[in-house]
Amino acid sequence: MAIMFTLNGTNTLDESLGLQVGTADLPQEDNDDNDVPLSKLQSDVPVFYNRLFGVSELNLDDTFPTDVGVAESADDFIEISATGTITGLAFTDSNGDPLGDDPLSPVDSGLDTLEADTNGDHNIYLFTDNENDNIVLGKTSDGTTVWSAYIEEVTNNEGEIIGAKIWMVALVPLLHSDDANPDDPESILADRLFVTASEELVFDLSTLASQQNDWNAMGDASNQILLLPDDPTETINTSQGGGSTTIGNSNQLINGIIFDNMGAVTDDGEAVIFTFFKDEPDLIDDIGADQDYDDTSTINVDPLNLQTSNGAEWSISQTQGGSPFAVATMTALFEDPEDWNDSPPAGTSAFVNELGDDDIVQITSVTVTSVAGIELITAEYDTVAGGMQSYSVPRTIGKGGNQQTFNLTVTFNLDGTATVSGLRADDTIAYLAADDHNRVMIANSGVEANTLAFDIGGFVLKEAQPAPDEKLDFTVERVDEDEDSAEASFSIGIDGTGINDDDHVDGVDPPDLIA
Repeated sequence: MAIMFTLNGTNTLDESLGLQVGTADLPQEDNDDNDVPLSKLQSDVPVFYNRLFGVSELNLDDTFPTDVGVAESADDFIEISATGTITGLAFTDSNGDPLGDDPLSPVDSGLDTLEADTNGDHNIYLFTDNENDNIVLGKTSDGTTVWSAYIEEVTNNEGEIIGAKIWMVALVPLLHSDDANPDDPESILADRLFVTASEELVFDLSTLASQQNDWNAMGDASNQILLLPDDPTETINTSQGGGSTTIGNSNQLINGIIFDNMGAVTDDGEAVIFTFFKDEPDLIDDIGADQDYDDTSTINVDPLNLQTSNGAEWSISQTQGGSPFAVATMTALFEDPEDWNDSPPAGTSAFVNELGDDDIVQITSVTVTSVAGIELITAEYDTVAGGMQSYSVPRTIGKGGNQQTFNLTVTFNLDGTATVSGLRADDTIAYLAADDHNRVMIANSGVEANTLAFDIGGFVLKEAQPAPDEKLDFTVERVDEDEDSAEASFSIGIDGTGINDDDHVDGVDPPDLIA
C-alpha cells in the first residue's frame, strides 16, 4: 500500500475588511486571495459552520469572520492517490495522532493573536476537534478558540476519497511578528499541522482453499498475511462449506475456554494469529487444495518485510452453541525484526514461540458494526485515566417470546488487550492501537459452556504502508489588516517511517526536516 499527496497552489486567508477575490496581484495590495463570505461556509460545509457557530456546539462569535470572510481553497488543493482504499482524512501531528492529545505538551502553532488572552499569552495552540477530526481548532492558553480549519474530503463518482479542499476561519485578528515590517511573512504551521489519510487493505479469503494446515497465508504479490494457531499443536482450518471462506483453529470454529468438573481449566481457548508481511509472494504462490503445510514446512520470509499497521478490522461469519453471544479478545503485538537475528523462525512452532518476545501494543479504540452497517458501539480508551476500563450498551436479539437482551461490552484490559463481549454472527470488529504493530491475535476468551464458538470471515488491515519521504513546496501569503502582504516560499521535508526513517529527504536540509 502507498499513499501519495500532491499539493496544488496556495490557500490564503485575508484579514483585511471585505473580500479579496479578484485575479490581479497589484503592487502594494492584493486582490487574488481565497476569500468567500461566511454564508458560503454555512451553505457548502454546514458540518463545519454548525460546529463552530451552533448554539448547542462551540457557539463562537462570528463577528470577525463576517467582516473579513473565510478562506476556501480550490477543489483540487490536495490530490491523493493510493493503492488501497482511503477511508478518511484527519488533522493530526506528525505521528498521525490527534493534536493536543497530551495536555502537558500543547502544540504551539507558531501563530499568535494580536491581543493577549486572559493569561497575558498570545500563543495559539492546536487541537484536533474531539467531535470531528476533520477540524483543527486554534486555542489560546485560556481555552478561547480563535482560529480553525476544516478538511473537506473530495470523492469521485464511486464515493472514493481522491483529494481534499481546505477551509480556514479566523475569529480574531492575528499578530504579525515584525512590527517594523508590515509585509513580514510567517512560516506558519510548517512543522506542526499535518493531514493524515487512513487507508485500508482488504484481504481476499477466497484464495484459501478448504483444508487443514499447521499454517497458512493469504494476500497477493505485494501484501500477505501469515495465519498461525496460538499453539503449535493446533492447526489453521479454512473452510468454504458455508459459502464464503472462513478461518478457524483446529476445526471450522475458534472455541472458548473449557473447565472440568472441579473448576480447573482444561483448555484455555483457541486463537488465530495474523502476522503482516509485504513483498513475500512465496508465502502464497504454492497454496492450493493439495498443499500440506505441516510444522516442518519452512516459512521463508525476510524479517525486514514485516509490515506495520495501527489497526485492523475483522468479521465473524458463523457462530455455534446455545448462548446468545460470543466473547473475543484482541492482542496487538509488535515483533522487532532485530529479534530474529540472522535467520527467522522456520516452522509453526518457532513462529508461535516467538510470541513470547513480542511487545503488547495498547489497543485504544474498538468499534463494533452490525451486518446492516449500523455502528453498535465505539469505545475509546482514556489514556489519562489509564487502568482497566469498560463501556457497554444493551443489545436485543429475537422477537416476541424469543427476545433476549444482553450487554455489548468493550473492556480495555490492564495488559493492553481489548475484550469484546456480546458479539454475534456477521458482526464487524475494528480496532486501533496506540502505536504500530505487525501482529494481532484474535482469541475466543469466552467460557465454552455459556458463550458461542465463532469463525473469522473477513480481515482488513489499516494504514499498513511505511510512509515514504515527502518534499512539499509551499508559498504562504500573510495579509494584515491594513492590506499589506508578502509571500515567502519554503520547502518542508517529511521523513518517512519504517525503512524510510533515515533523517534525510532529498532536496531538504535541516531545520526544515520533520523527522
